[in-house]
Amino acid sequence: MAVLAQGSVGLMTTVGARLRGAGLVIGVESVPDRQKLARTYSAGEVVDLTSEDVVERNLDLTRGTGIDTAIEALGADATFQTAVKITKPGSTVSNIGHFGEGEFARIPRSSEA
Repeated sequence: MAVLAQGSVGLMTTVGARLRGAGLVIGVESVPDRQKLARTYSAGEVVDLTSEDVVERNLDLTRGTGIDTAIEALGADATFQTAVKITKPGSTVSNIGHFGEGEFARIPRSSEA
């Protein structure tokens, strides 16, 4: 599974996932201090979205299959779209971040969108 954003909510989601028995938990984060915390508190891998292609890196980590579960913990349109793009067909995408504006979240049609 992947948790996009490793602030307080995302980090606790990462820890909770490991405590509940999730196998590989991938943290996606741009802030170096938060990346370090994610590594310290249970993320098996951390993807730095400022220097890596998040979709490609997650495909590498899952041997090309994609993520089973993605949790968006920031509340931004871009991270929600990334969460959809990194999951494989039939997967679960959860939004625990808050979208402050607008009525809708844009959902890309495919990973190539």
